[in-house]
Amino acid sequence: MKKTERVNFSNIGKVLNTKQKPEFLSVSGIPGHKGTLRFRYLESIDGFASEVLETKEYDIFSLLNGNRNIERLSAHQDKLTKSFKEGQLLSPAIIDRNLRIVDGQNRWVSCKKNGFWFQYVITLNVATIRTAQLLNENQKSWTMDDYGRSWAKLGRDEYGFYNDYRNEFKLSCSDSVCLLMTGRPYQGNNPNEKHLILFKKGKLTTNYFDAAQAFAASLMRFKKYYCRTAEPMSGRKLFNFGKSSFVRAWANITIGKSESTPQKCIFDIERFFEKLEKNESLVDLLPRATGTTGFMRNIEDIYNYMTREDKRVRLF
Repeated sequence: MKKTERVNFSNIGKVLNTKQKPEFLSVSGIPGHKGTLRFRYLESIDGFASEVLETKEYDIFSLLNGNRNIERLSAHQDKLTKSFKEGQLLSPAIIDRNLRIVDGQNRWVSCKKNGFWFQYVITLNVATIRTAQLLNENQKSWTMDDYGRSWAKLGRDEYGFYNDYRNEFKLSCSDSVCLLMTGRPYQGNNPNEKHLILFKKGKLTTNYFDAAQAFAASLMRFKKYYCRTAEPMSGRKLFNFGKSSFVRAWANITIGKSESTPQKCIFDIERFFEKLEKNESLVDLLPRATGTTGFMRNIEDIYNYMTREDKRVRLF
C-alpha cells in the first residue's frame, strides 16, 4: 500500500487530478465527521464531487426527510446483507453535499447493522425529496433475462440454451429456469426459489433440457386452437396457454407436480387433443378457468368428455 496522505475534503478534486494518486487517502475536515474516511479510487463519475468513498462512520449521515420508510423494507435489507456477505459489488449510495442520503438508505442500514464498509459518492448539489423520487422512478432492476444474456456473453453455454428456450417457447423466466433445472415448471415454493438464485449466480444447469423441450412442445400443440395474443382474423380463440397458472396445471397432469407427487394416472395426450379437435365447444371451455386448479378441472372435463361414468378418469 502506498503512503497515506491527509487532505481536506475540499481539496479532493485537486488530488484526483494529480498524475500520481496514492492508493488510499485519509480524508478529514468533513462537517460532523469525528474521524477520517478511507478513500478508495474507482472509476470517476461525472457530476459528483468525488470518486467513491467508503467509511464505517455511519452516524455522520442523515436521512432525507420524506424518503421511503426504511422499516417496511426489512426484507430488502436482508437481501442486501446477503449480497454484501457474498462479496457482490453494489452501486455506491448517493449523498448530497449536506451528507443526507439521497439513494441507498437501505444499504446504509445494512452496513451499519453488520459493520460493512459503506460506499458512497457525494453530489455537487443539495438534494430534495424530488431528487430521491426521480432516482427511484428511473432505476431499472436486472431481470432474469438480463442475467441470462449476461452469463451467455461470458461464455456459459447453459445460458445460451436458456435464451434459445425462452425465445422459442415464450414461457416465463421462472418456468423456463425450473424446467431446465428440474424438468418441471416453477411452483412458487422454497426449492424453486433456490434454483432462481443459482440461475442469477451463474450456476444454471440444463440436465433436464430434453424433458423441458418435450414439455414445451406439448404446450405448443395448443397453438392450433388458441392465440396467445390478439391476432385479428386468425380464427382461433384468444387464450395465453403459456401463462404460468396454465403451465403448472398442464405439468401437474401430464408429468406430476413433483418427483414425490407423480401424476395421478397415465395421461393420454393424444386422447385429449382428439377430444379438443372434434368438439369446438370444448375449445371454448378451456380459457374460462381461473387459476391452476380451475385449469386442471377443465382439462379433466375435456379428457372425460362423452365418456361413460365408469370409464371416467380422475386426473388430480
